[in-house]
Amino acid sequence: MVEAETRGPEPAYTESDFLRLCRRRAWLATAAAGAGTVAVAVVGRRLRAGWVVPASAATVAVLTAVQGPFGNRIWGDRRPDSCPALQRGVDRLARRVGIDSPTVVAVPLMPVDWAGALVWPVRRIYLRESVVPAAGEPVAGWLAGAVVHEMGHHVLAKETAINLLVGRAVVLVPVLAVGTGSVRRWALLSGAAVGLALLPGLWGTRWVERGADEFVRLLGYGYAAAVADSMARREEARSRAPRSWRTSAQWRPPVLRTHPTDAERMARLRSADGNPGRP
Repeated sequence: MVEAETRGPEPAYTESDFLRLCRRRAWLATAAAGAGTVAVAVVGRRLRAGWVVPASAATVAVLTAVQGPFGNRIWGDRRPDSCPALQRGVDRLARRVGIDSPTVVAVPLMPVDWAGALVWPVRRIYLRESVVPAAGEPVAGWLAGAVVHEMGHHVLAKETAINLLVGRAVVLVPVLAVGTGSVRRWALLSGAAVGLALLPGLWGTRWVERGADEFVRLLGYGYAAAVADSMARREEARSRAPRSWRTSAQWRPPVLRTHPTDAERMARLRSADGNPGRP
């Protein structure tokens, strides 16, 4: 799969100005979301619903913490023994970029297209079970690119983790605020949570995703183009699908998205790779 990292002692990539910008913007957004969360908590106390924000933040933290160690019981994930090359490639790349290697696991059902990452409390790269190559089959280029993108989240592990825990700490406020028994309290708390904390958090999430894409682009070896081509095929398939099958990302306003638009991502990914060619 990922043979690029075995080509010699040179660095796997050189961090670009844009990647450093992604890091700064992610931290700025996290700070804004944290301040917004405090403001929402103050609103909750004034509305005599001070328990709502702490309960939301604690639930998000607990759910994040248990899905790694107990993922096999929750999601049914397992290491894909049919394709050990995936884990070997990830291990080599992790050594080249100087991070702890995440464990590649296959999940029967995933709420994402084909891959995902968990950076805390354990390191994981999740793949939908249906896309894991069978024994003896090569790893498709688009899948290798997807794995490298998720490796980008592990390179940006601090930004990814803090954005999840702080940027989405109030994501359950609209649900929990129902328990206040007041439409007014629910509306005020939900509006404050979305406007003051969730929107800055989502802004940061999009910059983390841009940073992971930039890692793919800088690593090169054709992975960036593979991911861009995969997204183009996905968009084409969506355009032909019945309206009821299309994902909410197609109609969701940009400020409510966790990822930049596919058009933006493809344009940047298709710019020059950091390491042209592919071994």
